Amino acid sequence: MHTILNPETITRRHELAAGYRSARFYPHIVINDFFTPEVCQGLVNEFPVFRDQDALNEYGKIGKKAYREDIRQLGGTYARLDEHVRSPEFLGLMGDITGIPDLLYDPDYIGGGTHDNVDGSELDIHVDFNYHPKRGWHRRLNLIVFLNPDWDESWGGAFELHKDPWEPATDEVEAVPPMLNRGVIFETSEISWHGFNKVHLPADKQHLSRRSFAIYLYSKDRPEEQIAPSHATFYIQRPLPERFQSGMTLAQNDVDQLSHLIIRRDQHMRYLYEREKEFSARIENLEQIIRQRLPIRGYVQQLGEAEGIWEDLWVGQTLTFGFKNERPIASLQIDGYVPDFFPSGRKLSTTIGELNFERDLDVGPFQWQLDLPLEAGTETQVSVECSATCNLHELGQSDDIRDLAFLLLGITTQ
Repeated sequence: MHTILNPETITRRHELAAGYRSARFYPHIVINDFFTPEVCQGLVNEFPVFRDQDALNEYGKIGKKAYREDIRQLGGTYARLDEHVRSPEFLGLMGDITGIPDLLYDPDYIGGGTHDNVDGSELDIHVDFNYHPKRGWHRRLNLIVFLNPDWDESWGGAFELHKDPWEPATDEVEAVPPMLNRGVIFETSEISWHGFNKVHLPADKQHLSRRSFAIYLYSKDRPEEQIAPSHATFYIQRPLPERFQSGMTLAQNDVDQLSHLIIRRDQHMRYLYEREKEFSARIENLEQIIRQRLPIRGYVQQLGEAEGIWEDLWVGQTLTFGFKNERPIASLQIDGYVPDFFPSGRKLSTTIGELNFERDLDVGPFQWQLDLPLEAGTETQVSVECSATCNLHELGQSDDIRDLAFLLLGITTQ
């Protein structure tokens, strides 16, 4: 471990832990001289060149940020770095500083690796995705180390931690200039808002870029009060700068900045629109699956789509479905429920292959066991028909205008 990290980063772990816990907004710590000088210089020397294929944004266009996740392919120093950040010693150190036990290294470097941001780039304030997309682990920590040997604070690109960007009037910001070998460790949560401000390189420095290395650490569990439903990275657009006041005369740079903010907001709205379409398609597909699948239990496989049943398992006048039994079965049981305001005197009949069954359908819960010995591998069609249906709207019970027979609670084969 001492061959890659500055020894003070290791020996000061308890001091760093105290600073991490007492930080503003949410737990974080800034650590200067994170790596040894030799390792830091190696990472700078082996940092990959900006390639268009590494800079495609969510619209498939070349953006101002390139990233590489294939760390071990970048050079010997990056291979050493990868060996160390996966080691128990390093993960233990991160756990000691942050108080998070049993941290897990991400071999895929999803979202991490090297980040290369050219002039004009910026990162809107956001909270990160909260689960590993492949492994389902909780995302717990971000470690970012800046690799900029020639940088001036006036060039922007400062890493920003925000108190609450939802409330621009009261939001507070802690800015961390991206100086060489400066590391930032922070806990990822639903309030860990962060980003970086716009990079403005002078004309004679256009060959430079804002460079960093990042790794995200995970755990299998996290405190119950911090658990949230799975979500992608969520961005908040930057507010109007404070200098824009009533009565001001707009200079050209003001017009340019307003146009820039409007374009970014429009792009973000387009991104959300496309994501909503994607989510809607997924929901529609899941609803289709629900419509097709019955609550059938036993060693059977449903064949095709059931008809005559809604997503909420209310059955119309005729329910039809097919199944194939993997093992021999002796009976099929239908469990259902009829509200007490439904009229009595109705009959329920079921046809299973060449077998016919009939019974009265009374109000309340019911169980109907049908004897039908079937050999393994039999494909069977079932039709369940009610002599009459009811309309909840006509009965004055709700606005539901469907013609309903009963609520299906389940189908069991034995």
